[in-house]
Amino acid sequence: MRRTMAIVLVVATVAIAAQAQVQITNFTQNGELTWTSPSGSVCNVEWASSIGPVAIWKRHWADLSDIRCTSQQTTAQVPMFYRVSCWTNGLFLSLPIGRTYIYRVTATNRVVTTNEMSCIGLVEGPLFTNGSHAALVTSQRIPDSGGELLTFASSDQTVWMVLANRTVTKKWQAGPVGMTWTNAPDSDGDVMAVRIEAKEPVTVPAGTFDNCIHFREYDINEPLDGNHENNFWVKPGLFIVKYVDDYGDHEVMELLSWRDE
Repeated sequence: MRRTMAIVLVVATVAIAAQAQVQITNFTQNGELTWTSPSGSVCNVEWASSIGPVAIWKRHWADLSDIRCTSQQTTAQVPMFYRVSCWTNGLFLSLPIGRTYIYRVTATNRVVTTNEMSCIGLVEGPLFTNGSHAALVTSQRIPDSGGELLTFASSDQTVWMVLANRTVTKKWQAGPVGMTWTNAPDSDGDVMAVRIEAKEPVTVPAGTFDNCIHFREYDINEPLDGNHENNFWVKPGLFIVKYVDDYGDHEVMELLSWRDE
């Protein structure tokens, strides 16, 4: 993960640059922070109450909301220092809050439905200690009610996912064709391996996407007969372009469009 940092001390408005390409250039008294970074990069403004070897940098305000007071005096850590963290190559997955990807899903029984995957927020916690950008995604079939909550964490090279048993599994990774890795057992005890099959263009209703990475995910304890695997075509810097589920109804999910709300 190629990531750089720039830090600013609020009370003195002094900028310290980790690298020249990512640098805080101004912090005004009316609360505007300005920085430079490469085009196409992904940045976060983070805060801490103190700096030093044990500084805790946060990207959210959750700890400052709905504070339950158990006595007449309460203490909270508040923003005193700010920094800009930047993935100069962009993120493997593009999941800004409010982004919704819309898919056409076709099954072998010829039933056609629509699936929406929306980023509804960012998440923090002990499961993610790699400094990655972790997003909470809801996946739901339209017009079905309800949906499934998914947690993705992305750096510029790797995507992780949280399983139902709270195991963090490496979902996808940039690498050469033929690269294979095996994940820990999932909540059902299945052990899944992932192989990079190809880097190729993919045409779906949303258009043609070049340099998609084809990931083949299969159960190592099942026969390699094409009936116990999932295949994903992922466009780095975007999201899933195509997905083929070779279990059950053998569904094919193809990107129709996406929107930001």
